[in-house]
Amino acid sequence: MDDLQYIPVFRKVAEAGNFSAAAQALRMTPSTVSRQITRLEERLGVQLLARTTRNLRLTEAGSKFYDSCTRGMAQLEDAIRAISQLQDEPQGLLRVGTTPFFGKLHIVPAITDFLFRYPKVSVDISLGHSDSSFLESGRDVLVRAVPLSGSSIASQPLAPMEHVVCATPQYLQAHGTPRTPRDLVHHNCLISTQPVPVCEWPFIIGRRRRQIRVSGNFRADGMEAIYHAAVVGLGIARLPNYVVGPDIRGGRLISLFPGGMGSADGALGDATTPSTMRAFYLKSRFPDPKTTAFIEFLKVRFKTNYNWERRESAPPGP
Repeated sequence: MDDLQYIPVFRKVAEAGNFSAAAQALRMTPSTVSRQITRLEERLGVQLLARTTRNLRLTEAGSKFYDSCTRGMAQLEDAIRAISQLQDEPQGLLRVGTTPFFGKLHIVPAITDFLFRYPKVSVDISLGHSDSSFLESGRDVLVRAVPLSGSSIASQPLAPMEHVVCATPQYLQAHGTPRTPRDLVHHNCLISTQPVPVCEWPFIIGRRRRQIRVSGNFRADGMEAIYHAAVVGLGIARLPNYVVGPDIRGGRLISLFPGGMGSADGALGDATTPSTMRAFYLKSRFPDPKTTAFIEFLKVRFKTNYNWERRESAPPGP
């Protein structure tokens, strides 16, 4: 609104008591000051100043308008001060999004530690597999392994992850241990249906990538359900190491095809390329302190040599 430019002029005139002193303080000519006051009065439809040849005074309407302007400027200054303080220390609402099982196992514990360190921050976390864009998600930070693209999106790597084909010792004792990925066709494999049914598992066999078709009597659209079916011995699962690491370390699950690229003697391994869990956020010329603090906190907690096998004793944040 163009009329707003006249308000500082009006306030200065009211405080100075005459046009000349106000004009000098504003580095304007007295005629310019008088003209702007007249325009403001015309816009408001009231007389703000009672003028004589020697002085001026506020009218009743002018006095009320001056008080309102003073309160409004004080509120504006408070708002500016509050915004400036937001840039000084992490505070306010932080919206975080991540996948359900990873969030439950790793991000929720990280958030609770983060909040102890930054008590002026509050967190709203969403655990889901949303395919919406970053802006549509309404999140400040998204933590996931699946890449997000866009010129306005930046990311920070948190920790490497890969998938493991595994089963319980009890299942293997009852049904035999598959010696090669092709043997999986004879086993009960637990199928993930999120986001689509994954009935082919990738492997490296003889230095070549192969897709092995698997089947079984249990399907689920949640990784947690697949995990629980695996640990009770229902079948063979393909799960991220951040889920099954402690179970493999403790002997509750057995990794079936460890190793990398196949060798001449037929060695084999899961062909999934190791990926990286990342924190995605929107680029900004003025980074939000709470977002920056949270990502830095995660970077230290999930450093590049983070051992998923020890999720129960994750290293503390910064």
